[in-house]
Amino acid sequence: MKGFQKRYLRSLGHNLKPVVVIGRNGLSSAVMAKVDQELNAHELIKIRFSDFKEERKQLVEQIAEATQSATAGVLGNTAILYREHADPDKRSVVVPQRESGGEKA
Repeated sequence: MKGFQKRYLRSLGHNLKPVVVIGRNGLSSAVMAKVDQELNAHELIKIRFSDFKEERKQLVEQIAEATQSATAGVLGNTAILYREHADPDKRSVVVPQRESGGEKA
């Protein structure tokens, strides 16, 4: 995912409330199932960490890899993840695409 796409997704995620909170127990199968379920429902989600200051970025990478999602950003105790819905009719987020080889105006 390119920088301008991540920036766009972060702007969309700014007003979102966290739908998953990861606490002392860390990543469990229930937490991973909840993240997967929320990505299916919303495409763009916010996750809040109430612990794990040192390991936060590694945990976000693990979650993204396990759920086949992209990390749009990690700021403080919050991460924003995006995964395009498999059904084109159910997609609610349109990630901008730039034409390659075009001239900048």
